[in-house]
Amino acid sequence: MEHKHLNMKHGMLLFLAIALVMIVPNVMATSSYVFEQYSSPNLKVPCFNELSDYCDVATTCNITISNPSFSTIVDNQGMAWSSSYYSYQLNSTQTQWTGSYPVTVVCKGTSMGYSTFSFDVTSGGNTETYTGYILLWILIFVVMWVLMVIAIKIENEILAFFAAMGLMAFSVSLIIYGTNLNSFVTRSFALINIGVGAYILISSAYHLFFEGGGNSDDEED
Repeated sequence: MEHKHLNMKHGMLLFLAIALVMIVPNVMATSSYVFEQYSSPNLKVPCFNELSDYCDVATTCNITISNPSFSTIVDNQGMAWSSSYYSYQLNSTQTQWTGSYPVTVVCKGTSMGYSTFSFDVTSGGNTETYTGYILLWILIFVVMWVLMVIAIKIENEILAFFAAMGLMAFSVSLIIYGTNLNSFVTRSFALINIGVGAYILISSAYHLFFEGGGNSDDEED
């Protein structure tokens, strides 16, 4: 039994390390632009020719934008020319999702080239507040996992039961409310944690209500 718990503990620690490697780069990477949810931002992208001058009107630029779930919301649409930049106006329905929006701009004509960038959409349009929320999320996630590792190490099924329940509840809240991280990464990570939490929860419950009761009968005999 001790060897089984030890292997499970090592597996959980490995999963925690891999998870942090996946999450931290997403948290540290910030977009150049941050807009408020349901706003109508006007994206402006500068264009330069081979001589480092601004592109002329003969150059056409098209823009493609995906939402945080990688669904295309703007598909190769033309941008409006200005003397120093090209622009594209989004509407409020296109910024209804919080998260990071990948953008690709392709220009052809007297000048040719492309540019890729991303912008973030948050509930309040504030990068610092959302970054703090992400860091708090990571802290709670780490605490839940540490509690489960400790519970398994000391073979405390009750602590493991409630830690797993907390991890599952927290993961469900991530799916509902989301973060400004990549939506696919966030939801996949949450689903994995729900699965792990469910396994620990069921295992702990089984030991508490079935194996534990059996051991008590054996002791009385």
